[in-house]
Amino acid sequence: MNKKYLNRVSKLVIVAAVISITSCKEKDGMAPEYMPDMYRSPSIETYVDHGELRGNYSDTMYTNKMSARRPVEGTIPRGFQPYGYENTMEGYELAGQNLKNPITFNDKVGADGKELYGMFCVHCHGKTGQGDGSIVQNDKFPPLPVKFAPGLAISEGKMFHTITYGKGLMGPHSSQLNKEERWKLVHYIRTAFMKETSSVNNYSGNGDDNEGDRVSSGVVFTGDLGSDLDLIFDFFDEENPDYEALPSRSPSLIIEGVYFGPASYKITITKSKETLASIIDRLANSPKVKIELAGHTDNGAEDETMNVNLSKNRASAVKDYLVKKGIDEQRITTVGFGSSQPIASNDDAEGKAKNRRTEITVIK
Repeated sequence: MNKKYLNRVSKLVIVAAVISITSCKEKDGMAPEYMPDMYRSPSIETYVDHGELRGNYSDTMYTNKMSARRPVEGTIPRGFQPYGYENTMEGYELAGQNLKNPITFNDKVGADGKELYGMFCVHCHGKTGQGDGSIVQNDKFPPLPVKFAPGLAISEGKMFHTITYGKGLMGPHSSQLNKEERWKLVHYIRTAFMKETSSVNNYSGNGDDNEGDRVSSGVVFTGDLGSDLDLIFDFFDEENPDYEALPSRSPSLIIEGVYFGPASYKITITKSKETLASIIDRLANSPKVKIELAGHTDNGAEDETMNVNLSKNRASAVKDYLVKKGIDEQRITTVGFGSSQPIASNDDAEGKAKNRRTEITVIK
């Protein structure tokens, strides 16, 4: 019984082996696929549709067409902030004139900037920013023409523009560093190597500083516009013994209490009169002080040019009001940044409201 059973099993094994050997070859020498969709994904390639699915071809009108369509012309990804300056010398100069660091400096920002510098800059610019990085010392790169040192005449806007697009032998870094990281890097270079007083130059007196009131060179900023203007006007007085050592610009203070109509640059005087009167009084009492008024918007307009024009017109409207009340127009300059320098997210109404603002800065 057992012998007969073993003979049958042996015969079955031999038949199975023969079938396996003779049946696993096709005309072109390829083995058959019994469940091809388990072995080879039938999904269409992301960017190229060759019109093939499991050996069957779709309508020829779709063959070799992109399956992921290009975005509609003029659209941008949600949350993305376009950079409004072209990669030209004119764009470089405009960025230098108009761009200001929107990030308030603190120890965390400085530490982040130092880490970024070590990852992306030190091999060329060196540990102390003197252009003596390892690839320069090893003759892999010519000596750098720029050495970061106190008194170096380069604005933070030009630095940001250069990091974004590159300049000379330096390549662009916008694909490696987002906007926030680029501004942190600018902060670190200017404070660590150019010895700028970061808290004076970059404090934004909007009362939202999580670290509380900021102290710099004996000046305590409170977050109240009137009080902070008094402090800055005194600090930037030409009679201040430290005046020459101060940066060319004071902190930028947000003017809370000046209102405009929706998508309009007409000031709502009844709601804004008190705030404007406070600024006028302080300018009248400090006749040598010069100021810059900067307008900002949210990203409401599809065309950034419209945002820039609206921000410029709002800053000019505030200037016109001050001049009408007796302030010399030569003491006031205006600029509009559009939506390029948000201080909050543009994804909700609260953030948009914060981004629609006018700022005042004392300039030398």
